[in-house]
Amino acid sequence: MKYIISILAVLSLSVVLCGQDAKPEAKPEAKPEIPEAQQDESIRNMRHISDVLIVYAGTRDDQFPEPVGVAGLEKIRHGLQIATLIAPFDKTSVPVKKDEVLTEKNTSYAYLGSGLSIGKGYDGGRITTPILIEKPWLRKDGKIAVVDMGGRINVKKLEAANCLEAVYKLRENNYPNEPYWVKLIASAKEIDKANGIQYREQ
Repeated sequence: MKYIISILAVLSLSVVLCGQDAKPEAKPEAKPEIPEAQQDESIRNMRHISDVLIVYAGTRDDQFPEPVGVAGLEKIRHGLQIATLIAPFDKTSVPVKKDEVLTEKNTSYAYLGSGLSIGKGYDGGRITTPILIEKPWLRKDGKIAVVDMGGRINVKKLEAANCLEAVYKLRENNYPNEPYWVKLIASAKEIDKANGIQYREQ
């Protein structure tokens, strides 16, 4: 009997000691949110850029600028306010000089509309097709603002590390089998490459 009591005492002590050693699960750190004023300013920038893109398409047989990424934005440069190419939370991009050609280091935004068109059936894209996004790596909160072909702007929590991941996630539940996604994926890859982004392709 004394032996059994001793065993129970040892087990009880072990449980108490284990309980003392156990640490509460650490809560994941909250990602820093972009200040609302900065997000609003970035959205205004994107609205200005998308308005110029849509006007361009309206005068070019409904075709968006053909070059991928910043080269496409260079096509509409005459209609842009250069300051709108950089988001207020972007600490890495630098304003382009007057006599220089735009490069990816001069903008916070990724132009994805190359090869897309408005009003020619769905082969060239739908109004929900993304044409301009904030570069995902510039934000730490997992969100990006997205402009679609219809000119609407939404802030989406995609948790994307690069443009390719963002496009894959934007394709979900958005007519994912349509052929224009091939162009969007190719554009995203080219923009990532131009920005020095490396990844394992999905």
